[in-house]
Amino acid sequence: MWLLFHLSIWNILLVAVPEMSSAIVPLLEVDYHSCVAANASNTSVIHFILNFLLSLLFLNFARTPLLYNAQESSSGPDSNTRKFKIICLSDTHGHHRDLDMPKEGDLLIHAGDFTAFGNEEHAKDFNDWLGSLPYKHKIVVEGNHEVNVSWMPKEGVSKYLTNAQFLRNDSIEIKTDIDDRNKPLKIYGSRFYWKCRGRNPYYDLIPQDADIVVVHNPPLDHGDDGKGCPALLERLAEIRPKLVVSGHMHGPRGVRVGRSRLLRNTLFVNAANVESHKALAREAIVVNM
Repeated sequence: MWLLFHLSIWNILLVAVPEMSSAIVPLLEVDYHSCVAANASNTSVIHFILNFLLSLLFLNFARTPLLYNAQESSSGPDSNTRKFKIICLSDTHGHHRDLDMPKEGDLLIHAGDFTAFGNEEHAKDFNDWLGSLPYKHKIVVEGNHEVNVSWMPKEGVSKYLTNAQFLRNDSIEIKTDIDDRNKPLKIYGSRFYWKCRGRNPYYDLIPQDADIVVVHNPPLDHGDDGKGCPALLERLAEIRPKLVVSGHMHGPRGVRVGRSRLLRNTLFVNAANVESHKALAREAIVVNM
């Protein structure tokens, strides 16, 4: 009986978690509003039951929000309306030129680790590659591979990233045409911090009105294999941004909606493009807003 129960749970896992293979995972495109709407209808029944049953087995998957794929979330009643297309990358580790990038997009976000172990030539070539991309806006933050390397100037890696906006505990506003008000999107990019047991005062720098937060190390329980930062999660629950883009943890790449009531309208993207051995394994994730 217990074996049948265990097998049933494993079958549920296969539905919720994408199958791993040696082939490069293709581009994943999702719609923000469709994901949030699906989360509102699913978390009360399917997601709750799944997490409860998995918690009985003490599996790490029980800590992971529902994972969306393109088929579940890219369609919707307003699918023909103008969307602001955000292309998300992270942890390319020098493999940026191997990516098959989308031909169209409004904003490129890279959540750090664009080099392998702080390789200076990777940083220079990454900047050249950014300059060849057609997107109007490009935003980059640092990862742990870009911290404390010998070639790093005092002002950070921004000296090498002349073809993108490098954010280091700073924010920028981008005008869009996605609604009648033409309200700009406020995007905050964080420095890299390891997870904290207590509150991280630097996360208090994230503006209360931030729409998008870009941070290399993910918040706890949202695309992190249970190893993310609880201090960041606490701050995000106070802010409730629309989108959080991270990486660092190479395994749990994907798109998830926040688990708690406060974060049910927040989309979490782990955009890591490489596997654990730093070989390119996935294409970009695109979020339409």
